[in-house]
Amino acid sequence: MITREPSRSATATVDRAWDDAGNLVERRPYLVVVFVFLVLRLGDLGMMEIVARRRQVSVGGMMRSWDSWWYVQAALHGWPSHMQRYSHGGMLQSTWAWGPMFPGLIRALATPFGLHSAPVVAVGINLVCGAAAAVVLTAALRPSLSTRGAAAVAMLWASMPASPVFLLGYAEGLFMLLCFGAMWAVLRHRYLLAGVLVVLGGLTKSSVLPFAVTVAICALFAARRDASPQLSRARAAATLALSALAVIVWPAITAISLGSLRATLDVQAAWGRRGFIGLDTWYWLYHFGQTSVHLGDGLALAVFIAMFVAGILLWRDRRFPLFVRVLGLITPVFNTLAVGGVSTIRLTLGDLAMPGLTWRITKGWRGVLLTSGVLLMLRYGWVATYVAFGADMAP
Repeated sequence: MITREPSRSATATVDRAWDDAGNLVERRPYLVVVFVFLVLRLGDLGMMEIVARRRQVSVGGMMRSWDSWWYVQAALHGWPSHMQRYSHGGMLQSTWAWGPMFPGLIRALATPFGLHSAPVVAVGINLVCGAAAAVVLTAALRPSLSTRGAAAVAMLWASMPASPVFLLGYAEGLFMLLCFGAMWAVLRHRYLLAGVLVVLGGLTKSSVLPFAVTVAICALFAARRDASPQLSRARAAATLALSALAVIVWPAITAISLGSLRATLDVQAAWGRRGFIGLDTWYWLYHFGQTSVHLGDGLALAVFIAMFVAGILLWRDRRFPLFVRVLGLITPVFNTLAVGGVSTIRLTLGDLAMPGLTWRITKGWRGVLLTSGVLLMLRYGWVATYVAFGADMAP
């Protein structure tokens, strides 16, 4: 009995600390969510340093790699006025693959400090908007899940495998802020505001479709339940129009500016994308493991499967609002049709089914420790296999 006493005492101490943490979340949910978000990013920065030393690249190069470089180019030089092609006819890669919201914000905030600061400003915007998105997510889910539940889902969302992207010069933070803002508006029955926010999301990233469709579906459900049919139908029609506009606005601008209805397909083809919907994913799955299984491909496939499982399992949990449950079904379908492989993990940031289901099955501080460890390893895997791969390389 004597030898077990210290263990029981330590467990009791941890239990009390866990209860105190829960009480703090009740009192200051947004402060706690932002604090955890920033602590996670500090840990991710440490992981990036470890990976950078092992791969003999720089952390700064990782932050400026891949899409970051193109966003800065768009902020500094804009978009070409015509299609740029190789001599054999293939389309050159260009800034037309990226919408104007994030580059415009980079340029606006970098101008007072000199445009040479654009890469740093891009990272700063992404980080701040990512933290703000976690706060908006918490606010949106509080009426449904309670304060503790909403904060827990937001913190789990900030721990997902691709969450280190908030340390890069990417548009994910701004995009998720706009889309979670749209969800908040829907859950407060402000459908026109939600429609405007998804249109801005469509001008930020092309992966807006799951949120736009979810906003439209929720507006239609609300119109059927509303006591004022005429007003509801008008509001629903306007919301549907804005949701459709969100999906087509940037492709339409691209087509008009470049003088071709195929402009968006041609732009994407410069990165090896196949024009037929879903072909990229099926091609990736068909060739998976035929030569050797790359760690990144294995990680992407695991997350790909987890999206579908989480969406199906969460659908029956009516504690979550309809928006989250519909989004959990649409997002994996969209990811299947849109892209496979490299971007699969990053696109799951828009999927709330995985953090929602993780919250549902995680119990007590022991469960939190186990879950945190698993998510830490997944984040490290994403950084090591995808982010570091493009560091210090010409795009």
